[in-house]
Amino acid sequence: MRKILSMMLSLVMILSFASCEIVDKLKKPETEKLKTPVIEIVDITSSGFTVQWEAVKNAESYIVELDGTSYTTKKTSYTFNNLDEDTYTVRVWASASGYQPSDYAQMAVKVTGNGGGSDQPTESKLATPSVSISDVSETGFTAKWNNITGADKYTVNCNGKSYSTTKTSYTFNNLEAGSYVVKVKASGSGYEDSDYGEASVTISGATTACWFSQSAQPAEVDESQGYAPYNAIEFTWKGSGVKSLEYAMFYAANAKNASDNDIIDALDPVKSEYIEYINSASGYIGVFYDLEPSTEFMLCAYVTFTDGTKELKKSFATTEAAPVSNTWYGTWEVKSTKMYSINQNGQGSYVNQADTFTVTIAPNNQDPDFVIIDGFSVLGLGSGFETLGLVDGDTLSIYNGIDLGENEDGSFNFYWIGWYNVDGVDDIMSDTIPSNIVTLNGTTATSTNEFTLEYSDGTPASVKCYCSDVFGVSPDGNIYFLIDEFPGVYRTGNMTWTKKSDSYDVTRSLDVACLNHKAIKSALNLR
Repeated sequence: MRKILSMMLSLVMILSFASCEIVDKLKKPETEKLKTPVIEIVDITSSGFTVQWEAVKNAESYIVELDGTSYTTKKTSYTFNNLDEDTYTVRVWASASGYQPSDYAQMAVKVTGNGGGSDQPTESKLATPSVSISDVSETGFTAKWNNITGADKYTVNCNGKSYSTTKTSYTFNNLEAGSYVVKVKASGSGYEDSDYGEASVTISGATTACWFSQSAQPAEVDESQGYAPYNAIEFTWKGSGVKSLEYAMFYAANAKNASDNDIIDALDPVKSEYIEYINSASGYIGVFYDLEPSTEFMLCAYVTFTDGTKELKKSFATTEAAPVSNTWYGTWEVKSTKMYSINQNGQGSYVNQADTFTVTIAPNNQDPDFVIIDGFSVLGLGSGFETLGLVDGDTLSIYNGIDLGENEDGSFNFYWIGWYNVDGVDDIMSDTIPSNIVTLNGTTATSTNEFTLEYSDGTPASVKCYCSDVFGVSPDGNIYFLIDEFPGVYRTGNMTWTKKSDSYDVTRSLDVACLNHKAIKSALNLR
């Protein structure tokens, strides 16, 4: 993934920023992909039917496939006759030289073969959305419609261009003057698509030589980039006569009551090459990502125009709630049969001492891939010394290398540090690598402190974590033990986990940035 522009935002005056990165979405592939045709089935008889669709921009021909047999046409419909009684699957996609073929649209059709008149597609047909237009401006508007029972998505077509959404509204921005017809249909698993509901609107377009518009909304899912509506905000900047632009994304709760002057003082300039995009017909589209779920953000842009005028724009957008999986969340009883004793020289040895303790695993509302683990330290549940775990299906990797901040007088930082053996060599490490790997089996699990990792060059490494816990680390590298007894005795070895309940403390945030990336040794990664 190419990061076009990134920034780490900090406290400025009374404002708190959203920690985020921004990437350019303007670069197109060498060949543009055609839009997917929007198809419907009409004129169904006992022995045939017609599939039709709206013309796709730039398409030269269309491929129509019926149960694996393909036909090519330059028209926007195709009729099948003399069919036997059966259920048929029809697909249509667009094609043109110099473009990637579109994805195919698909529907199922039942032909009775009994001469009994028209049949409908095999699924029940969804109700037609009732479409209305609101929030009309010089350069945009919002189309809204009623929720359709059974629908799981909607296709929105505006003057021939189609978009998909799961919501019951769609906002169009940065439009030229003219009349627009918006058509909306509902789709749902097990149902035939609805007919299109439609509404129309006319907008005047921008009336001044120098103008600027900004919009922001949760990003669509992009698995290749890791974007989702719960962790990313997509925005559009478009204008005319824009000379320079400064911007920042803020937590809305902290910035709503700030003065315009305070906001402007906290903004950062965009690079000059972005101005050309902003002033172009397509505008500039970007994404802020690695954001917290269920959080409202305020995007601010301060624009200077070529005529010397200036304008401050504010747009609000709220990330959606993160998907929740309850497999790991809850309260666990953990048992081990060994402890690891460390003396004043940092030397350790195993002790045959059983230990039973309680751990809670809770969602981390900053990043749903990570969980917050409380109680894994010998300092106990509720001590405030939590750690992070990375969930990958039935595997939970408990991480070392967590920086939990300074003590009260600033003499040292609290760190999760591990005593490790890597390829036969003992060492104390604060790298961001696992200390334990837990494997789930229903409501029980087992963990191990011995596993195989690999160096960044792909060379495998045999790793054993004797123990990992919270210690104080001073700027000069001294390590402070935080327990009353000495030598210190810490948890180690294979452990058994039994889930006691699904309850846990309220969801909290532990910043994934606290993972210590200033490694003492060469970085090791899970293989």
